[in-house]
Amino acid sequence: MIEGISEIARHNEKITIFLEYKQKEPRTHLQIANVAKVLYMIEEADLENIGVLIDVGHAWMADENLAESVAPVHRRGHRGIPLGG
Repeated sequence: MIEGISEIARHNEKITIFLEYKQKEPRTHLQIANVAKVLYMIEEADLENIGVLIDVGHAWMADENLAESVAPVHRRGHRGIPLGG
């Protein structure tokens, strides 16, 4: 999965690819369930144009405190977009 995301990001490095995580999805399977997993994937890909999309509702579904979700993204210098839930 990391190789696939990296390939997409390298296709056009002028565009930032944002990864959104979600704890549950009744219609299909998910691979990225929380902020820790998405940060791990971004750090493994080691590309500047991959960021985190934080949906407030999805953070709550993952039993995360929103501030505790946003803080590690910010500390690592990743681009992130907090959204309303």
